[in-house]
Order: sequence, then structure tokens, then C-alpha cells
Amino acid sequence: MTVKINDGLTNSQRYRLKHPEYDPSKWAKTHPEEYKVVHREWMRKDYNKNPEKYKLRNKEKYGRNAKKIIISASEYRRKLRQSLIILMGGKCVRCGESDWRCLQIDHVNGDGNKDRNQRNNYTKYFKGIIEEVKTGSKRYQLLCANCNWRKVYENKEWN
Repeated sequence: MTVKINDGLTNSQRYRLKHPEYDPSKWAKTHPEEYKVVHREWMRKDYNKNPEKYKLRNKEKYGRNAKKIIISASEYRRKLRQSLIILMGGKCVRCGESDWRCLQIDHVNGDGNKDRNQRNNYTKYFKGIIEEVKTGSKRYQLLCANCNWRKVYENKEWN
């Protein structure tokens, strides 16, 4: 038979009182890779026990920081796009335009719509293209907006 102790402490707090030599923050600093694995597993188990607690906490956290989250996400996507442009040469392959605001990633075979539908958000879309370009794929090219739309009309690439 187990006896419940009503001292207002959690199990981890009681453990730390009995074992003052155990300091998880020091262990996390000295064993970062092991700590990541252990912590991730603990979080997964705790989430499975209390999914509503985490959903509510995340909703409140998003509500408090919505503007900040949206701004940081859009900046992250902009940086991803700029790194992709640099990786692809930084200028239009037809006319040589180098202003990053005008440059677009063109699908050489005209299958961009299908590609965008497979990757359901722009972060995944840009990361996927970056990986393909790094491996030497010739599916993509960099065109300025004018050259890209000329190519669309010349090749009748609309749906």
C-alpha cells in the first residue's frame, strides 16, 4: 500500500531534497546530447498524459506573443529565401537582374504548382528546394519576375 504525502511538493522536489548531489542543470550542461534525448522522452510522456494542459499553455503563449511569433517567422522565411537566392547564383539567368526583391525561383519543367502543393508551407518549400539545389538538382533556376512571366506565356505553363 502506498501512502500519499501531502506536503505540497512534487516528486522531483522531494527527490532533490533527499539527493542534494543531484543537480539536473549541471548534468544538462555536462551531458547536452544525453539530456536532449532524456528530456524529449520525458516531454513526450508528459504530453501524452496531459495533452489538454499543453494545448492550453501553447494557446495562451501564442496569444501573448502572436505579433512577435508572426514577425520572427516571416523574417526566418525571408532569410531562407535570400540564402536560396545566394545559393543559386544571385541573379536572373536570362537578363542578369540581381535585385533579390525581383528574383523568383522558377521550375524549369513548369511543375511549380504541383511542387508547392506537396510542401504545404513556404518554410518546407524553401528548405526542400535548398536541399535539392545543394545536391546538384537542375529542376530550378533563378529568374526575375519579368523573365519568369515571359517564360510562363512562351511555354503555356498556366493551369
